[in-house]
Amino acid sequence: GAQGAGISLTRSLSDIDPQANNIVQRYMAKPHLIDGYKYDMRLFVLLTSLSPLRIYIFREGLVRLCTQPYGLTGTGSNLQDLRMHLTNY
Repeated sequence: GAQGAGISLTRSLSDIDPQANNIVQRYMAKPHLIDGYKYDMRLFVLLTSLSPLRIYIFREGLVRLCTQPYGLTGTGSNLQDLRMHLTNY
């Protein structure tokens, strides 16, 4: 969702309701950073054939940066600061 709506971070699987609809992914311990900020990159491709394989990559892509510098304490006490963890905040 936009601005992190519906996204939460946790250090424990017991915080996740197994009866709810969830998408769960493992957090990268040492993410690659740009000047101290987490980021993601989107590349747009068009697949027109599998045999023969034919893929077109659009020349322009998208890079999104977090709005706060990344830092993770050993206790995970800053997991609620989504601006340092999510690029769509």
